[in-house]
Amino acid sequence: MAGITRADAGFTLVEVIVAFAVLSLTLVAATQIYSRGFLSFASANEEAAALQLAQARLNAVGVEIPLESGHLSGSLPDHRLTWELAIRPQDEILGERLIATRAFWVTATVSLLETRSRSKRQLSLTTLKLGKR
Repeated sequence: MAGITRADAGFTLVEVIVAFAVLSLTLVAATQIYSRGFLSFASANEEAAALQLAQARLNAVGVEIPLESGHLSGSLPDHRLTWELAIRPQDEILGERLIATRAFWVTATVSLLETRSRSKRQLSLTTLKLGKR
């Protein structure tokens, strides 16, 4: 067996260790990318739910909730999303004429409690609604 050349000898221990090191670094990087992507997806879903709740609260004003000055608040059953409504009159006269309607600024603020970091994020939507004078 004196005729074995370097090309026929196989891999050295150093080459195998380097290959495993490169493979493990690649797997760690891929796992972190996957994990961050999953967390971003979950966060986007939570923000979409908060936005839908804020829009629903704004739409309820003038229908289920009377269009008059005041503050209202509540929460969903899981207590991760809480909401507040602030309704305040717009006291300016539009143009120089008195009109038969009154404008109200309606602000819906939704707070989202993050379970991982125990911090709160807020989302606010504001609209102008017309009601009877």
